[in-house]
Amino acid sequence: MNKAFYLEPNKYFISITVFASFLVALPILSIFMNLYTSGQGLFNFFDLSTIKIYLKTTFFLLLGVGFLVLLLGVSTAWFVTMTNFPFVKFFEWSLLLPLAFPSYIVAFTYTDLLDYSGPIQTFLRSYFEWSSYNDYYFPNLRSLGGAIIMMSLVLYPYVYLLARTAFLEQSVNTLEISKNLGKSPMQSFFDVSLPFARPAIVLGLSLALMESLNDFGTVEFFAVPTLTQGIYDLWIGSGDYASGTRLASIMFIFVFILYFMERAGRAKIEIYQTVSSRLSKLPKYTLEGWKKNIVFILCLIPLFFGFLIPFIFLLYLSFTYFDYGYTSNFISAMFNTFYLSFLSAIIICIVGVMVVYSKRVIRLNKIVRFLINISSMGYAIPGAVLAVGIIIPINFFENSFDNLMQKVLGLNTGLFVSGTIFILIFGYLVRFLIIPSGQIESSLKKIPPTVDMFSRSVGYSSFTVMKKFHFPLIKGALITSFLLVFVDCVKELPITLLLRPFNFETLSTNVYLFASDEMYGHASLGALTIVLIGIIPVIIMTKLISKSRSKYEHS
Repeated sequence: MNKAFYLEPNKYFISITVFASFLVALPILSIFMNLYTSGQGLFNFFDLSTIKIYLKTTFFLLLGVGFLVLLLGVSTAWFVTMTNFPFVKFFEWSLLLPLAFPSYIVAFTYTDLLDYSGPIQTFLRSYFEWSSYNDYYFPNLRSLGGAIIMMSLVLYPYVYLLARTAFLEQSVNTLEISKNLGKSPMQSFFDVSLPFARPAIVLGLSLALMESLNDFGTVEFFAVPTLTQGIYDLWIGSGDYASGTRLASIMFIFVFILYFMERAGRAKIEIYQTVSSRLSKLPKYTLEGWKKNIVFILCLIPLFFGFLIPFIFLLYLSFTYFDYGYTSNFISAMFNTFYLSFLSAIIICIVGVMVVYSKRVIRLNKIVRFLINISSMGYAIPGAVLAVGIIIPINFFENSFDNLMQKVLGLNTGLFVSGTIFILIFGYLVRFLIIPSGQIESSLKKIPPTVDMFSRSVGYSSFTVMKKFHFPLIKGALITSFLLVFVDCVKELPITLLLRPFNFETLSTNVYLFASDEMYGHASLGALTIVLIGIIPVIIMTKLISKSRSKYEHS
């Protein structure tokens, strides 16, 4: 917005913006501060053989997941957008369903299904009369390769969603020229569609890799030594907070690369969207014979292995072990999950509205804008790293306050914030603030500056403008943000494990603890509940992309 059209500065907006941005940015800044103020040198820590294993495994994990999500996401997105084959309308929305599964739930589901004592190996031994594991070979799922496959099956929809949206925005004229020049569908894909969609694909890839970097349940369950696993082991297992903090700082190398990939992709996508309203219905290639069957199978594979098999098996386990799963602990975990996620989603959305709205109506200095930009990195930072960054300033504040109270009043206040749900909600706020901020800022950009000009001319305050004009127009984005944040809080595992109060369980920790003890049947009901809740954002995204599709076809 032009600076001339800013509303008069409001001290409440300014105070809330500065305070909220500082709090959210503090955990990120504290990791760097602790890195350089710690007694042990960083490069001495680099010499340890363990860090080399963590770095190597994390690198190959991201490399493997990146390759598979690109292969699955881009190919399926182009097939359902640009070709006609059997059940294409079904695949348009169903290919998003694996996104409802957290990767650690898919991991323990397939482990129970494919383990030595699972139904598949038991059937093979019975059918071929094998007496032991030495009589045959079966791939080991609990490995780096297994973790890559499990994560890729549930993360490829990030690339699929954004790639398909980009393919829908292609220029019809360019595609028709390519077709008239005699180019085959595959040639048109590489020469026209892929270069146009590259920024969106990079954005989807970066989001998928961020989720891979954040994953803790799968790598811990499969005993894959990644940086996230190392932070948890050092922080919780051995109590080595200094080394855990250094490891978290090293992890920022990966985080910054993925963050700038995401920002670069998002910036370029905004340019392409400006011409989307002028696009006509896309010409599709009609596949015949074996080609349509091959494409059908290729689209069915990620849906079948990423959603149908784990969902059906999870449903079977839930009914079989219902009496073991539906206990007082499960009811308590479900209650804790719903009220914690609901409260967190409300707080996060309120803070998101205030921060974004302040950016629109108030001149913010460079320091405040820097804090806002830093605070938007939360989603790119793994939960284990954020938990470390949150504990550092909280412990400093608690110890300083305790020393002050002992000197002044002779009272021992102890740790009154750590180990409470407040620190857990704060962790969710730091990680998920970008969701409502991005959604609401996108909606506010669609409101013309003339609305603010009129409001200023008649003397309306910032709050009145928001209530009368802006809020009704961003209500849809706010509701969507609330649902997405709610579901993400339900699914979040690393932050919940590290920051939850003593004896406080949620559905995610309940599933993780049962799965860690290989009690998959007991964990199945909680896992199924998480998946059913996770279908909510899938439905939302399906409706959004369907509206986008309808818009292009009728333009």
